[in-house]
Amino acid sequence: MRNFLASQGFRKYFANTSWLLGERVLRMAISLFVGIYVARYLGPERYGLLSY
Repeated sequence: MRNFLASQGFRKYFANTSWLLGERVLRMAISLFVGIYVARYLGPERYGLLSY
């Protein structure tokens, strides 16, 4: 088990997985803030038309 955790392949896999997870979390956070901004900018009526 210790050899597996210390292997180059595992470290590369873990690093790539971490980047993918971080990118997804960042994209979700940006989408949330952009959605809030657009909803406040357009107002309830126009945002309702956009989202429908």
